[in-house]
Amino acid sequence: MSYLISILVFLLLFSILILVHEFGHFFAARKCGVKIDEFGMGLPPRAKGLWTDKKGTLYSLNWIPFGGFVRMFGEDSSEKEMWKQKGSFGSKSIPARTIIILGGVLMNFLLGYVILVLLFTVGTKPFIATQEDFQYYRDQGVIIAEDQVLITDFAEDSQADEAGLVVNDVILSADQLPVRSNDEFVAVVQDHAGKSVLVTVLRDGGQLNLSVPVSTEGHIGVVISDAPRVDEIHEVSYSFPQALVQAGYEVGRLSILTMKLFVQVLVDLFTSFQVSDQISGPVGIAQLTHMATQSGGIWEVLKLMALLSISLGAINVLPIPALDGGRFLSIVFEIITRKRPNPTWEARIHAIGFLIIIILILAVTYNDILRLITG
Repeated sequence: MSYLISILVFLLLFSILILVHEFGHFFAARKCGVKIDEFGMGLPPRAKGLWTDKKGTLYSLNWIPFGGFVRMFGEDSSEKEMWKQKGSFGSKSIPARTIIILGGVLMNFLLGYVILVLLFTVGTKPFIATQEDFQYYRDQGVIIAEDQVLITDFAEDSQADEAGLVVNDVILSADQLPVRSNDEFVAVVQDHAGKSVLVTVLRDGGQLNLSVPVSTEGHIGVVISDAPRVDEIHEVSYSFPQALVQAGYEVGRLSILTMKLFVQVLVDLFTSFQVSDQISGPVGIAQLTHMATQSGGIWEVLKLMALLSISLGAINVLPIPALDGGRFLSIVFEIITRKRPNPTWEARIHAIGFLIIIILILAVTYNDILRLITG
C-alpha cells in the first residue's frame, strides 16, 4: 500500500511541477495578447474537452495522467505568414516573446522559492549539496558526525585484500591506535614497513582484528577515504524576513549547481558514454519520492518538490534546443542579426535538441534501474 501511495504522490508531484511551468507560459501569453488554443491537463491523447472560455481557449483532460501542456496560436508554425496573424505568438514583440518563453521557468523558480520560505520559517533540515555545505553545517553544530576512515577499493594483488579486508570496512584502529583520518592510518602503516600491522575494522555492526602484511615501501594496497559517519542532523529555522533572504540565496545556489551538473552530464554522455550517479531520472525521482513519503511525510515531500521545481527551472533555462533557454537563444539571435531565424531550420534544430533530451532521459533511466537492482 505504501508503494501505491508513493506512486500517486510521485504522479501528483510531477504533474504539479509541469502544470505550474505551463501555467507560467499560459499567464504570460494571456497578458501579452497571445491566443491560447488549448490548456491541457495530462498528456494526449485527449480524453475530454472540459470547457471553452470566452477567449476561445479549450481546457482539456487527457489520458496520460502526467503533467500538462499549453498550445499557443502560431507557436510552432514554420510559416512566416503566421508572424502577421493577430493574436499569434510570432506577431508579438521581442520583449513579449521573451516573457512568454521564460514564463514557465520563472514560475518554477517562484514555486521553489515560496516552498523554501515556508520550510525555513517552520524549520527544516539544511540543504546539503556540496562538501563545503556539509563542513559548514558541521562547524555550526547542525550536523553531528564522527570522523572515520572507509575502505573504498583495493590495488591489484593487494595484501589488505588477501588478509580479509573488504570494501566498506570502517577502520577503527591500527596497531591498537585509534584512527580518525587517512593521514593517521597511513602514518601507522608506514611505521610498520616490511612488517605486519594489526588493523581493527567495523563490519556489519561487529569488530574484526586482522593482521595485514605491509610492503617495504609502507603500503598495504588499499584505497581509503575520509567518510564521516553522520549521527544526527538538526533542523534550521529563520525568522520570516531571514527566510525570505535565505530562500532566495538557496534558489540561486541550487540553480547554479544544477546547471553545472546537467552540462557535465551531457559532456560525459557524449564523450565517455557514461552517466553520473549524481543525477536521477524518473525512476530515481520516484524512489526519492517513496523515501520522502516514508521518512518525513508532507514536509519532506514539499522539500523534494522545491528542489525539483528549482532544478526544472534551472535546466529549462539552459541554451539547449527544445528547452526554453534554446528558444530564448533564437530571440538573442534575432536581437543581434536584426532578423528572425529561418522557421524551418529552427524547427529542425529544436527537433535535434528534443532527440538529445530523449537520449539523456533513456540513459539516466537505465542508470537508475541498474542502481536500483544493484542496491
